[in-house]
Amino acid sequence: MGCGSALPSLVLFQHALRQHHRLHLTLTDYNASVLRLVTLPNLLLAWCACLAPSESAALFGETEVNPLVAADPHAQGPSGDLYISPALVAAFKTSLASLGISLTLLSGSWVPLPAFLALVPSHPDLHTLVLASETIYSVASLTAFTAAMVALMRRVRGASALVAAKKVYFGVGGSVDAFRDECRGLGAVVGEVGGEQGGEGVRRWIGEVRLGA
Repeated sequence: MGCGSALPSLVLFQHALRQHHRLHLTLTDYNASVLRLVTLPNLLLAWCACLAPSESAALFGETEVNPLVAADPHAQGPSGDLYISPALVAAFKTSLASLGISLTLLSGSWVPLPAFLALVPSHPDLHTLVLASETIYSVASLTAFTAAMVALMRRVRGASALVAAKKVYFGVGGSVDAFRDECRGLGAVVGEVGGEQGGEGVRRWIGEVRLGA
């Protein structure tokens, strides 16, 4: 939720690709341009970097190399320049379908909540992990995010959320304490992961959210 470049999600995405795990990945951001110009290209790059040598040869040809994988292990690294051709996009779609990996990208607000929930694929037997960072910076954002997060978690058999944030957002009203209170009011429990980070200034925090008994 609020995915931006989606780096944490890319870690899970590549793990699913390499281990052949089925995965339903939903990425949301308020700005459609972010999803189109940053999030989706990053997913394509992450997929390409996981291709096996035989898959790379079939896609790029025997005379070329995967630009995201160094051909020489002693070289400084791959070029990283990838031409997004229709054939590459088609191979990307085919590969994900064969592995049972689906992608849903949603732009816009988390409210109204029923409209948002209707767009997120789900099933009662699934396990859901919600990832979010910098989504509780204001009172309005904090309230909408927490309601959507808890509602997503309540729809499935097992769920948890990892939320990264600053301890306090000066001038806009968001804070970890306010987030804890909001979660508590919705029947969710917030724990801390790894302690606080940062120096003398604004400290950062990662929390794990689970539904109460």
